Amino acid sequence: MSAFVKGTIEFISSDHHSKYSYKLTPREHEMADTLMVNFKKYGFNPDEKKTLCQTSRKNILSFTNLEADDLYTQAMALVRRAKRINSKKVEIKAEGQGAFICLVAIYSGELPPNKQYFFTLNSVPLKLMKKEFLKKKSKPGSVNIDLRYTKDCWLTPLQSLHQCPRFLDIYDDSQFDNWVDAA
Repeated sequence: MSAFVKGTIEFISSDHHSKYSYKLTPREHEMADTLMVNFKKYGFNPDEKKTLCQTSRKNILSFTNLEADDLYTQAMALVRRAKRINSKKVEIKAEGQGAFICLVAIYSGELPPNKQYFFTLNSVPLKLMKKEFLKKKSKPGSVNIDLRYTKDCWLTPLQSLHQCPRFLDIYDDSQFDNWVDAA
């Protein structure tokens, strides 16, 4: 039986507030995939290894087992919704896998340059983002990205997963427990 990952992405502007619900279907994994030996490639330090419980390993697999086509389909739905908003400034808030959908949308080349987009992405393990998920090499100038991590998030003790891959041009100015409305 396939497990779904569901969530919402929030759109906020001066005259608009709505939520977009998504559902992703990651590839299934076996119980053996959650064994510690399979997580060496992430370069966790000794303290992180101590906190890497089975729940955290399942969370990691829910990101690494996402399908590129599935993410892209959801990202294009997000772009279509963003294009319909009349405001020149739009804030988009997401967390977890929803943040991955936002990143795919940002790097799709499909966001219109005549609007300013402020993405607030919470609890996103950037290190798990795969280059194959992205269509373009850089984000447009009309996009700002704020990374947020709550103190009670499963990612907080796993600082290695906060690291941004080289192919993403996101600067690490992440904040904890602080959501900012940019619109």
